[in-house]
Amino acid sequence: MNKFKEMLELQDKFNERTVQDWKSKELDWTTAILTETAELLDSTPWKWWKDGVRDYQNYKVELIDIWHFIMALGLERWNSSYLTVKYELQYAYFDESEVLEDITTQDRIKMFLKHVLLYDENLDEQQYNSAIFVLFSLMEDIDMLVDDLYTGYTTKNVLNILRQNNGYKEGTYIKTWNGKEDNEVVFEIASAEDRNFDELYKVVQEHYTNNILTHPKKGKSK
Repeated sequence: MNKFKEMLELQDKFNERTVQDWKSKELDWTTAILTETAELLDSTPWKWWKDGVRDYQNYKVELIDIWHFIMALGLERWNSSYLTVKYELQYAYFDESEVLEDITTQDRIKMFLKHVLLYDENLDEQQYNSAIFVLFSLMEDIDMLVDDLYTGYTTKNVLNILRQNNGYKEGTYIKTWNGKEDNEVVFEIASAEDRNFDELYKVVQEHYTNNILTHPKKGKSK
């Protein structure tokens, strides 16, 4: 299966299990994107008043979170087959383009937000396409290919489902696992061995049940 299409279909299913008939609810995906993008920016050394380096791991996690929400924003208007073509075209165009080569990461992040906001204001299809194009350039900053995006997305999707199934909405989910954020632990589990989606979910749920619920530490959902 095409990896873009599979990610879109997984996102549609996750949205539906979280909010029934979600496409009719006009959920605020733009604010979600703004929030995650601010965290992406904070993963870069943009502060001139102090030394800093890029937080590579958090940068990757924030890109994956943004990808969840930008897909959901698109799925409100287009079906997964149409969006798959959009993503393939923008990825192919970006792969052959040098138009963003001399633009800093921070400026590209702001450019991405500009396209998202303009799309949100008037549903201009070109703005959505441009947002995807710039997002691919931000992926390239850390040599992140579609295969890497797919692996990261499916891993985070497993975690999101785990959270929903274990009291995230109710505030009873434990987010800190033995001193580490759940994101970090789940990505470590995923990288240790090649597993499909269902296998990874089973392993992560067993880890949560046997190690976290049995010996809870501080750190419920936020």
